[in-house]
Amino acid sequence: MTLSGIDGLDVALLDALNADARLSRRDLARRLGVSLSTVSARLRRLEETGVVRGYAPIVDAAALGLDLTVMVGLRIQRGRLLQTQERIAKDPHVFGVFDSTGEWDSLVLARFLDRRELDRFIKNLLDTPGVERTHTNLILNIVKDERRVLAGPLLGPNRARPRAGRPRRGGAAGARSGGTGKA
Repeated sequence: MTLSGIDGLDVALLDALNADARLSRRDLARRLGVSLSTVSARLRRLEETGVVRGYAPIVDAAALGLDLTVMVGLRIQRGRLLQTQERIAKDPHVFGVFDSTGEWDSLVLARFLDRRELDRFIKNLLDTPGVERTHTNLILNIVKDERRVLAGPLLGPNRARPRAGRPRRGGAAGARSGGTGKA
């Protein structure tokens, strides 16, 4: 779904879910001032179109002992980028694999319990077919690590667009005026 398919009610619904994804549809409807069937239909559409890909807890990696976080730049052989990235993405330490511009073809984010795990990971990367060179940066301090997409601040009422062919409903305006239930 493109931005043109998201309206103010969708943004308010996403904000409410970001605040507490455990809310029932009935509670969401109450907070947003719309009917239960409206919330159900909107959620179903957001899920079917891939805007909402799932519901998961936000886990503190450091609380699990995963104190080492690294960003690894990779130089990858021409013609082997996607194949190499897909292989690396399967490693359970890896939580992000990205194409990039600049000196590195790909950036990998990964977490480890200790230096020995990190050492094995880097050596395995260097043995991965397609990987020509690596550059590892150890993350010393995490200032911000936000996994949610905060639709309200990013899209807001000025950037959200009504869905094509459907008029804006009155509930959407009320939802944009601060009715997300955030404390």
